[in-house]
Amino acid sequence: MNAVAMLALTSASWAAEQERGVYTLYRSSTVVQDARIHIATFDAGQKTPEATSRYNLENCQVAASLFCEQAGVKVVYWCEPGRAVDAVDSK
Repeated sequence: MNAVAMLALTSASWAAEQERGVYTLYRSSTVVQDARIHIATFDAGQKTPEATSRYNLENCQVAASLFCEQAGVKVVYWCEPGRAVDAVDSK
């Protein structure tokens, strides 16, 4: 394996490691069917990968619950692992 390929592989591995434990909060839409609208990304680092994942997932779930508990909310909120890919994905 040449040095450029090794560097690319190392960079990709490092990036994948940094993304572990990241969660993104999305919501649906009352206008666009099957929409995935990005609300927030939870990517705080903790002492271990397990603690990071648990911390970010719990914070994402708390935020989703708080949004859902607001009066008059007609959309659904949910968390997915990883960073947001698109602001709106109308599939």
